[in-house]
Amino acid sequence: MKTSAKISLTISSLMMIFFLYGCSEKTHEHPVTVLSGKIINPKTKFVVLSNGAMKFRDTVAVDESGLFKAKLDSFTEGYWSLSHGDEYADMFLSAGDSVHMTFNTEQFDETMNYEGKGADKNNYLAQSYLLDEQDTTNWYILAENDFRQKSDSAKKSSEQRLKIFLDSFPSVSETFGKYEQAKILYLWAV
Repeated sequence: MKTSAKISLTISSLMMIFFLYGCSEKTHEHPVTVLSGKIINPKTKFVVLSNGAMKFRDTVAVDESGLFKAKLDSFTEGYWSLSHGDEYADMFLSAGDSVHMTFNTEQFDETMNYEGKGADKNNYLAQSYLLDEQDTTNWYILAENDFRQKSDSAKKSSEQRLKIFLDSFPSVSETFGKYEQAKILYLWAV
């Protein structure tokens, strides 16, 4: 085979490789994040999903059996909110999570449960919300010193709860731990 034929064959082969690579399915920079759920006693035919910075907001259909599913191709890791009717749940989503949530609208907070990749941190948030809600009931009627004592005690309790959680689930992202620590400090300072 002549040199010019070899060069032509090599160029043709390279062009074919580049063509096939260009036609191949592109992968996402970040893995797709999936949030799905089952609503018992749905109040509306949709849920609203938004991130904490409100840079993303989407309405997701709920079918007749109370099921919904949202796929997020790219987004910022952090706090997200899902609302349904007059109820809402805060959660923390990371790239690649595949979270399935269930709740009953008649006891929304008490029945909130998460399964799948990313469920641990969201179950932690749901349980923390219930504990904090019980702990802070009627604080507004306390004298200033009593309020400060309760607030300091609640902060310490929240910090201990977070430490135990992070120690128990070391695979949870470092970002989640930092965000939760900042949230505890903010709620104490307010």
